[in-house]
Amino acid sequence: MNGINRAKRPAAGENMANKRGGDILTIGFSTTVVMWVILYVAAMPLGLVPMWLAAVVLAGWLFAAGYGLARKTGRDWRGGVWLGLLVTSLNLLILLSMLGGREPGEVVVAGLWWIGGFLAAAVGLCTLGAAAGSRSAPAEPAQINWTMRFALLTAVTTLLLMIAGGIVTGLEAGMAVEGWLTSNGYPMVLFPLTMMQRDIGSFAEHTHRLWGLLVGLTTIVLAIQVWRVDRRRWLRWLVIGAVAVVIIQGVLGGTRVTESSVFLGVVHGVVAQAFFALLIVIAMATSKTWLSGEEPFVAKTAKTDRTISAVLVAAIVLQLTLGTWFRHIQPLPDIPPGLRMGLLHGHSFVGSLLVLALVLFCGVRAWGLYANQRTIKRVGKGMVHTVGLQVLLGIASFIIVPTEARPQGEAIPTLEVVVTTAHQAVGAILLAMAVMYAVWVRRLLTEA
Repeated sequence: MNGINRAKRPAAGENMANKRGGDILTIGFSTTVVMWVILYVAAMPLGLVPMWLAAVVLAGWLFAAGYGLARKTGRDWRGGVWLGLLVTSLNLLILLSMLGGREPGEVVVAGLWWIGGFLAAAVGLCTLGAAAGSRSAPAEPAQINWTMRFALLTAVTTLLLMIAGGIVTGLEAGMAVEGWLTSNGYPMVLFPLTMMQRDIGSFAEHTHRLWGLLVGLTTIVLAIQVWRVDRRRWLRWLVIGAVAVVIIQGVLGGTRVTESSVFLGVVHGVVAQAFFALLIVIAMATSKTWLSGEEPFVAKTAKTDRTISAVLVAAIVLQLTLGTWFRHIQPLPDIPPGLRMGLLHGHSFVGSLLVLALVLFCGVRAWGLYANQRTIKRVGKGMVHTVGLQVLLGIASFIIVPTEARPQGEAIPTLEVVVTTAHQAVGAILLAMAVMYAVWVRRLLTEA
């Protein structure tokens, strides 16, 4: 089609076996992430969901996790025990807050009962679920690429972290909790839940830090898993790079608080979105499509697509940087009007129009020139749909968000926080899709 022919593809990376334990890691971490989302909404000091209802949903989810583990892997009740222990261990990042007293250094011994109760409940429900699921499990469990799923889970967890960070920025609560590695004098994981819920700003800022701990831990486990099951040297070093980036990102976030630096806040926000795109690339590299040995297309236009895709990524990074910079200086009253309006218009008009034109150009080419190359076509279509949503959210943000700083103490409307956070999250997704497009073009197209 259009002068495109198939050519023999180089041997794909070594096929990754489902190593023992990858299933429990993936299901255990994903179960924890879902539980954290439920608790985030229920514990938020807005009264959105009653805690008793959240507890019922969490119990059902733990049982379902054990059941799904048995159904997908053929494990028996013992797999449920290991799953419950893993989930409890990960939730210690939240549960240890039960030990924090009224003053830093004070320990509430009664909190051990809550932690022990959660351990018993989690292990018990996961074990019961696994026992029930094993009775109807298929004789031959499906072959599942757990490494790819864990990589994708790491990316999703990072996206949730960015959403939590966007809420912090939208609420102008970046300095609501003092310290780094400590929270108002408490070791971070011992910061009491009652103090966390004293106001929405403290809750948003501290839970953002806890999400950061979970993302860091998940990234480290991903790196270990890739080194266990994949022999490709470049991918091994890529996940090591991801661990390095997440550590640097944590230091940036902490230093931004201790130094009260707007510049570090902007860098922190942009690096977060680049890190998300990096995790998507790792998930791509461990996917069935990447490893299947699919032959690339020989195309006269391959060089053009590689160049344009790189320009697209650079344009989105520029637009996101301008938008992040504006979000961080918008609440500050002493910013020169020229700088404020220059960033706003540069992001909203120049950057948006350039990105929109490039996305439409790449998307139309993916649909037309490479209609038979399903992976590139799907990513191209996805970019077009995503940029459409992003434009709508950008218009809404432009209408809702004031261009000048608010008077001291004025409440921030919830709608504004929701719209701007969604705009930021979709921007990160668009960047990740552009990176996907650029990588797949290099992977699946070759010059004539």
